[in-house]
Amino acid sequence: MDSNLFKLLMLRSKTRVLKKHLREFLFIDDTAIVAHSQQELQSLMACFADACMEFGLIISLKKTQVMVQNVDIVMDKWLKPGTKELTHDMSMECDQSTSQDMSNILVQNTNQAQSLISQRGKKRKYCDGYMKYGFLYVGNEDCPKPQCMVCGEVLSNGSMKPSLLLRHLETKHANYKNKEYSFFKRLAENNKRMNLTSYILSGNKDYENAVEASYRISYRIAKCGKSHTIAETLISPCITDAVRCMLGEEHVRKMTTIPLSNNTISRRIEEMSDDVEMTVIARIKSSNIFAIQVDESTDVANCAILLVIARYLKDNEVEENLLLCHPLSQRTRGEDIFNVIDCYFKEKEINWSNCCGLCTDGAKSMSGIYSGLRGLVMKVAPNISWSHCCIHRQSLACKNLPGELKVVLDEAVKVVNFIKSKSTNSRIFKAVCEEMMSPHSTLLLHTEVRWLSRGKVLTRLFELRHEVQVFFEDHPFFLASKLHDYFWRSCLENGQTEVFETLHNFLSENKLNLSQEIRKKINEHLNGLKSDFQKYFPKLEEEIYWISNPFEEQYVQAAKLSVKEKEKLIELSTDSTLNAEFKGHFLINFWANISREYEQLSDKALLLLLPFTSTELAERAFSSYVLIKNKYRNKLNAVPDLRLHPSSVEPNFKKLCASKQAQGSH
Repeated sequence: MDSNLFKLLMLRSKTRVLKKHLREFLFIDDTAIVAHSQQELQSLMACFADACMEFGLIISLKKTQVMVQNVDIVMDKWLKPGTKELTHDMSMECDQSTSQDMSNILVQNTNQAQSLISQRGKKRKYCDGYMKYGFLYVGNEDCPKPQCMVCGEVLSNGSMKPSLLLRHLETKHANYKNKEYSFFKRLAENNKRMNLTSYILSGNKDYENAVEASYRISYRIAKCGKSHTIAETLISPCITDAVRCMLGEEHVRKMTTIPLSNNTISRRIEEMSDDVEMTVIARIKSSNIFAIQVDESTDVANCAILLVIARYLKDNEVEENLLLCHPLSQRTRGEDIFNVIDCYFKEKEINWSNCCGLCTDGAKSMSGIYSGLRGLVMKVAPNISWSHCCIHRQSLACKNLPGELKVVLDEAVKVVNFIKSKSTNSRIFKAVCEEMMSPHSTLLLHTEVRWLSRGKVLTRLFELRHEVQVFFEDHPFFLASKLHDYFWRSCLENGQTEVFETLHNFLSENKLNLSQEIRKKINEHLNGLKSDFQKYFPKLEEEIYWISNPFEEQYVQAAKLSVKEKEKLIELSTDSTLNAEFKGHFLINFWANISREYEQLSDKALLLLLPFTSTELAERAFSSYVLIKNKYRNKLNAVPDLRLHPSSVEPNFKKLCASKQAQGSH
């Protein structure tokens, strides 16, 4: 842009009106040239090509684009008199040739324009004797430009003098100034064999490989749940050091072109997450049926997070992947959860009618038959089957304990908490365990939230009971007497205890018998446990047993199917080849493989087998979420990382790299 536009005297003047024609706009690595006619554009391109040659630059004809804008009649009122004829001529020219034609003409005439402009003024010629100075020439013979064979630098035509060429050789390549003519001749022949185009393509190939390497490193970071800054602070220096040691310094430059900044890694992970999401959605749509499990939890930033895991069939194989991870901004009611899932299904065009199963925990917002997620989903998908997570059902079944056994559990927890609550007690107890060569050195904590830890806590306390007794000798505690042998002896007499391994080993070790009172309490607890398990785990109907084994005759007879389906089931049960295949495959894979031959039977079986029976995958996903978004990264949007962390789908790296410009790290 002309510097006269910003003169201070002009800015201070009363009238600040200046007319300038802007014919080119320069960007970082692009240029936009403006012209009013094809001839004017051709002339400007010729000047621009000559300027590029002066600096040794190359115009990318592949990236050159021509845009033509017709001038409408409405613009006449904005034009000065005498310009309408010019506008009319331009419109006629635009009608006679398209932008593609103009681009082709510019490409064909670029070399001609360069040669025409190069004829201005006195031009020096190249002499073969200049080779002894290490110079060849580039360009045409009428306007040659000397090029150094050692460094490849291109000088202007005015430098085509022996004194200037010798000066370049002595100042920049002093170790070559005493070389013979034959040396430079061999060097010239070697340079001719090296194609400049192949060199440029190889450089572009290196940048393309660097972009793919950046994607793959970002993928590994997301799979491990590490911080995005680890690429720039740890991985990149490690790669550089390893390449320098193994391959040499000349290969280090290629490694430094891999983009591994924090922002780059974040963008790569987001793009790969979107690609994986689209792949999972496409596979769900291609599958006839799918099932989901839904769970909700709170992260370290006190945000409610909703997770939806989907199970579907791909090539008759079961796949399970994260479908949705979405924050709940305000409430976590069943209506709020359903609205988030329903909006996502509508946005991605996923049909609720293809969903055959929904698995949740027993919370009211999830399992409510009216306002819970279960009831709202069944309004849009009446044929869906809901299942209560079996892990939660097990916890509910084992939760009820007789009063005296509950007291024992509470006292055991108090003993553990007395030792674990203070760091001094923990260190002393660890030293006692090491002196007694115990298999463990610490006790386990138990809370109501971690309901699966109950049995492990009691087992560990029983294994370390002698160590706990020694510890209480120097650290008085009001429950210390509960661990002495005379307390246990008072509760035991004759009884068969082989079915309880830990109890039986303890009785055999101390030569004790189980008392009638204790046996009565144990029987009472077992009866209550049995009734609770029957409540939460009802027995399946025999009419669907044929799905678990279609080759068992009694199951085939008990099946409640239509006449046609019953005939197909009998035909299936008598097929010896399918019987052999049944024994070597998982049950759901077997029914998926025979879907074409026995379509109706396969559909009925898959409707029962595909739904989830627990929310284990959602619990694992929340564990991964806590690993990714911890107290040191509590502002992170962990959704892209979480989608890649547990996923079995790998991003399409070639597709992602093709959508990016091959540009290395700066």
